[in-house]
Amino acid sequence: MLDDNGFILISERHEDTGRFFGEVDGTVMEMLVNSDVYRKVKVVDYQAVCFNPVSRTNFGNFLRTVQKYQFYSHQIF
Repeated sequence: MLDDNGFILISERHEDTGRFFGEVDGTVMEMLVNSDVYRKVKVVDYQAVCFNPVSRTNFGNFLRTVQKYQFYSHQIF
């Protein structure tokens, strides 16, 4: 028995309970998607994503960076 998101609620194999059905039997899941029983949804976990990589070796680099931007901002104006 599957829930509305394609996860196994009840299975004869107890180790499959709670798993995504596409991982257990991908061909059958693909047929269910093609039959419009389920649809593919792309999910991205942004919890650990760092869009602007910052390379700091120690806290002193951070202070130097702030000081550098402060120096440049005074030169521009």
